[in-house]
Amino acid sequence: GVAKGWLEGEECRDDMGDYGTAWDGVGCDEDGKVRALALDGASLHGTIPPELALLTSVENLVLKNNPGLVGRIPNLLGVGLTQLRQLGLYGNTLTGTVPKSIFRLRHLVYLNLA
Repeated sequence: GVAKGWLEGEECRDDMGDYGTAWDGVGCDEDGKVRALALDGASLHGTIPPELALLTSVENLVLKNNPGLVGRIPNLLGVGLTQLRQLGLYGNTLTGTVPKSIFRLRHLVYLNLA
């Protein structure tokens, strides 16, 4: 399985060892926690992995314009991403209903699923 904290390490450090944005589309804070994941037109294929819910500090999750991204929105996103302020999943080939857990996110101010 995927260990908790699997995205709180080297993907947040640049060549100098400082926290910031070492990987394209990954934004981190000064503590090395992933705060943003923005993959626009990144040629993503398959389904949205429910393990993204382990990124409990993420405030912005934007996986847009990836037509190869298919399937349903995992219910766990609305359970684990309690700090989420922005969710953009448009321009993909997602199906099904929006999990009710998404609408229970207290900090969510932007939602685009079109």
